[in-house]
Amino acid sequence: MSKKMKLILFTCLIVVLIIALQNPAPSSPPTTGKADIGGAFTLTDQHGRPFSSDALKGRHSLIFLGYSNCPDICPATLLLLGDTLKKLGPDADKVNTVFISVDSQNDSPEKLAEYLKNFDPRIVALTGDEAQIESIIKAYKGYAKRPDDAAPGNTLISHSGWIYLMDKDGNYISHFDSNVHSDTLVQAVKAAL
Repeated sequence: MSKKMKLILFTCLIVVLIIALQNPAPSSPPTTGKADIGGAFTLTDQHGRPFSSDALKGRHSLIFLGYSNCPDICPATLLLLGDTLKKLGPDADKVNTVFISVDSQNDSPEKLAEYLKNFDPRIVALTGDEAQIESIIKAYKGYAKRPDDAAPGNTLISHSGWIYLMDKDGNYISHFDSNVHSDTLVQAVKAAL
């Protein structure tokens, strides 16, 4: 290769390096490989007592966000969770099952206690003020919204219907649509235990 050709290639290489250094590749945020779902909270249980997410630690948890006036998804999902606990047998003692209300306006602890009488007694219901509930919905990447044109007294809320499986430390493992079969939940819980 001639000196002239080497000089041209060397010059091209320098130009490419200068351009590359002036326009670095966009950097991506670091990832942990874990979904950022869930987190610490303090709410009020169906008995009117403070309930911290710390109370869930040490056992896996199934968490569902809904509300007591829900006409379909919530009662069906709470029955599904009760069926799951029954099918887990003795392993059900290793699992917290939590229903968090997205209706801070209507779901008082007393109302939730009455509502839970229809479902497995191992299910804990939680409520809080509007800011607390908004924080929970955001932490669990959920959705809950009253219709803007709702008539006074209308208690319908459009909301997500996910069941979250969390580990003993409150970290996200997986989620399931509320139409999941209880056998699928049982398998997932047993695999996580």
